[in-house]
Amino acid sequence: MSILTLSLAEAKARLSELTERVTHGDEVVITRHGKPVARIQQVRDKPRRVDVAAFRRVTAAQAEQAPASVLIRQLRDDARF
Repeated sequence: MSILTLSLAEAKARLSELTERVTHGDEVVITRHGKPVARIQQVRDKPRRVDVAAFRRVTAAQAEQAPASVLIRQLRDDARF
């Protein structure tokens, strides 16, 4: 995999070639006035699936926490004294 950096004008002129390179694993960075503004990269084939059972096991093991409003009040009141 290689990274190719081009100006916006050059990228517009070579878009077909750039998409072909991206399909082969390359990455293209487009610049405007010498600063990177966009990246063209290959799209992942499929989004990853979430293991719901594993997610529930992990979240069930987490400790219960007080609401944020309680924590903020406690921090505020502790700072007064």
